[in-house]
Amino acid sequence: MPQFIQELPRLWLDIESYHTMKLDKDRSHQLLTQINTLIYVLEGKGQVHDVLGNHRVQAGDFLFYPAEERLKFQNSSSACFVLKKIEFASMRVERKKHDWKLKSYSMPFWGIMYPTSLTATQYLIEKLCMKLDRRFSYRHIRDRSMFYELWERLSDATKEAKIDQELEMEHVADMLKEHVQDKIVIEELAQRVGLNVSEFFKRFKHQYGASPGQYLIEQRIRKSLELLTGTHLKVSEVAHAVGYDDEYYFSRVFKKKLGVSPVIFLEKTRKKIVALTPEIKNIVRTIGIKPCFLTSDTPQESNWDELLTEINEKQPAYIFIPSRYEYAEKELLNIAPVYALADDNVEVGLTQILYILKLEELTYDWLLAYHMNEQQ
Repeated sequence: MPQFIQELPRLWLDIESYHTMKLDKDRSHQLLTQINTLIYVLEGKGQVHDVLGNHRVQAGDFLFYPAEERLKFQNSSSACFVLKKIEFASMRVERKKHDWKLKSYSMPFWGIMYPTSLTATQYLIEKLCMKLDRRFSYRHIRDRSMFYELWERLSDATKEAKIDQELEMEHVADMLKEHVQDKIVIEELAQRVGLNVSEFFKRFKHQYGASPGQYLIEQRIRKSLELLTGTHLKVSEVAHAVGYDDEYYFSRVFKKKLGVSPVIFLEKTRKKIVALTPEIKNIVRTIGIKPCFLTSDTPQESNWDELLTEINEKQPAYIFIPSRYEYAEKELLNIAPVYALADDNVEVGLTQILYILKLEELTYDWLLAYHMNEQQ
């Protein structure tokens, strides 16, 4: 941030208090900032809630908030969540009519910060925190200069830099989605976004909640669901199509994620399913199944006869309807078994479908997460 760098030599930054916050598992802490507050995550990981919502943070992250900001910190791991909080005043030195005066200065930062030289900045603040832990005299010129140097390094943590970085990570994530069959080389991915491997891992996991390797596995499983339910490929062919040379290893990964082997999943889901209404179709897609295409998604009196003919031509194994369409069940039963689902609640509808298809052992949480991801 060029303007801040120019202002920095004329600023008076005075640390007024320093605290260490330690949150055990499932503990939270609410904070109302009184003055400028710089927070550094020393250990663990958790969430911070501010006016813009919830944000994941972990060891090595920086946050800055001005006065009168309401924050809530929540530990989201079994390890201790340790935060270093530095509160300080910021003023600009001005000369007017031969007099030197201090005028209040608003720091041009807010929220999570993403310094370019992350490792060097982390080293500097940890060194500063060690001195603060020893109750050093901040008035000492060498100690004060350390705080100024820290802000010089943090000055490149602009919103624009954050957006650029997130876009770079999105490109990497898109590449992993589109090339699930390829072998990934972490060093090449890190080089693509201009980071070393360690920092790339941290940034990617911070943005997507999983390491690049874990994220790729998720995408491979998602793609395999599409191929198993939407094509006539064998399990071995699906395994190769999503990057697994060993069919048995693919089966182990698939079962670990979903709770059933791909063979069993294939037997129970590669069936034609008619889903009336867009809401029911949406719930069916949660499992990775693509319902039969119908000219009209919503039955009406004017198109009911044509719709019955079209459904009959599809020769489905199951017909799923919303509970409010039970009046049509009698006619549809002449074509295939009919099941009324709760189409106003994805979780209830998903539970019903798993029971009907005898797939209760499928990992429910993963499927629901898959559905929510597809909706974004």
